[in-house]
Amino acid sequence: MTDLTPEEKKAKALEAKAVKAILKSYNTARAFDKDARKAYAVDRLYASGKANPDWAVDANMIGTFIDILVSFLFAKNPDISAQPGEQTGKTPDENAEMFADTMRIVIRRLWKDARLKKAVRKMLRSSLSIGPGWLKGIMVTQSKNDPVIEKDLNDAQDNMARLMATRKEIKEDDGLTKDEMDEKVQAAELLTESLTTKLEVIIRRGLALDFVRGEDVQVSLDVSEISDYLDANWVANQMFVEKGDVRVMFERLTQDDMQEAKIYYQRKVNNEPGATTGDLTDRDAEKFTQSTETQGDEVPFVRVIEFWDKRDNHIKTMVDGVERWAREPYQPANATSRFYPYFLIALFEVDGDRHPQSLSGRLAKLQDEYASARSAGRLARSRSIPGTIFDSGTIEPGDIRKIEAAVEQEYVGVRPIAGGKLSDSFAPKPVGRYDPRIYDTGPSVRDMERVSGVQEALSQAGGQKTATEANIEQQGFASRTGADRDTQEDMLNDLAQYTAELAIQALPYEYVKKIAGELAFWPEDLDFEDVVTHINLDIEAGSTGAPNKEQERQSWSVIMPLLRETMVIIQQAQATGNLPLAEALTELLEETMQRMGDRTNLDRFLPKLAATPTGAVPIGDTGAQATPQAGGAQAPTGTPTA
Repeated sequence: MTDLTPEEKKAKALEAKAVKAILKSYNTARAFDKDARKAYAVDRLYASGKANPDWAVDANMIGTFIDILVSFLFAKNPDISAQPGEQTGKTPDENAEMFADTMRIVIRRLWKDARLKKAVRKMLRSSLSIGPGWLKGIMVTQSKNDPVIEKDLNDAQDNMARLMATRKEIKEDDGLTKDEMDEKVQAAELLTESLTTKLEVIIRRGLALDFVRGEDVQVSLDVSEISDYLDANWVANQMFVEKGDVRVMFERLTQDDMQEAKIYYQRKVNNEPGATTGDLTDRDAEKFTQSTETQGDEVPFVRVIEFWDKRDNHIKTMVDGVERWAREPYQPANATSRFYPYFLIALFEVDGDRHPQSLSGRLAKLQDEYASARSAGRLARSRSIPGTIFDSGTIEPGDIRKIEAAVEQEYVGVRPIAGGKLSDSFAPKPVGRYDPRIYDTGPSVRDMERVSGVQEALSQAGGQKTATEANIEQQGFASRTGADRDTQEDMLNDLAQYTAELAIQALPYEYVKKIAGELAFWPEDLDFEDVVTHINLDIEAGSTGAPNKEQERQSWSVIMPLLRETMVIIQQAQATGNLPLAEALTELLEETMQRMGDRTNLDRFLPKLAATPTGAVPIGDTGAQATPQAGGAQAPTGTPTA
């Protein structure tokens, strides 16, 4: 290692001091929340049905309820409503409506490509299992933005970084054996060939969504509840990266730096059967540990901490054990009104508690009561099986074996030893009386249904219920889970706004046109803070759940006659030039359908005015200039008038 100048030594000391200060605040907060992480480990045992392996019978009721709730709360990606922003005394012009429609299409496509459904279902399962459910979203416009989400994007830029790191290792590692040196040289040659042949995508765009485990996210202690994380000074998440990939991701780290990094190993089986809840600690919630679990070779990992500091709007990246930045502190590539890329679902918050409760924690004692009753009932039944006792002094052992082997009603010849009466040598075995009412699990199951909101019609495979009774229970389930849906939809509304702010900065018009079509309106010079002014984004209520066919049929039977009659009146009003009446009737229909909970797009059914003649200016057009695009498309520029 070359000698450092006094200025370089001073800079290195200042950097180490800054890294230590950040790590100290991070580790202090981690120590403060260790009881919560211990609760995560206990809750996961209950959610997986492994909390009490000694029970004779232990049906995993909690896991079943979690599966049901996840499938009903998020069955599909939500419907997004995008409308031009309302302004006093103004009617939205055509450009504003086109911008809103374009943004809606872009968000839906970004969410679909990012596999939103998979990520949100993991969030919900985490929230139900341990309390918090975390999601992280980053707009990817190049290969290096976020090491957690983008590590699988193996594009040319990643390969170039890997090539440079490999060459650096070859140059630095004088102690390598010939075989090790040949292996590294061969790896460098393969990477060079991959770059030369241009087999990979040079650049990728889109939204990347990644589920983050609850114990991997840490919120600063200046907020008393983690649900207030948007107001926190900082939010950080830890990630574990294979040691061999660290220098590819973080080029400024040297081989000497990696010698100081703490090594972690992945746990082979987490919360395996046999563990008792009383023996668990906060470390049992972690997926990685510093202690090795086998005597053989294990893949070494290092812990990378990504620290989003709102106090100076910088992202600081550290490797546990290394006293320098893994990457120079930097600001996010795309600014947003919320700063943090994290999103939280907390379904069971308790006033005054820093961490939300979980469904597993709320049902744990009822699960134990259920398992206790079922286990005791099983033992009682086995002990109440009839049996026969005999006088061993009057019956030969060989005769007894013949009696035991007689399983059908054949004749068995025996000879009493003392010549006494055969009936005096046998008697029924006394057994305890089995009363099924003592071991009834009905009360505990009903209590679990009340707490979880899952009705019997959803958790029971069969039964003697009528269709009406089952439908009533399903409606009750929908109302019971209404609060959970509201929490989920609030998060999705925030995510929609966040996605819009990122998209307007990161996606060029040509890219948007591929998604939304030739008529897409995309003002590239619009500031991200103005998106909320020009567009109202909302998640259609209940659009993530499984469709209620019965309710939809009833709603449509009422709406269709009204729609059919009003269509004729609207067309007559348009034909006579009474456009205000036609517009008022359209608004009336939209309000009626909204109040009935119908999300059908009304524009599909209403009659349209005749097309505007060529060269005419559409109603409400402000005369915004249009820039000719390739292929004859017209792409309006500038800020939409809303």
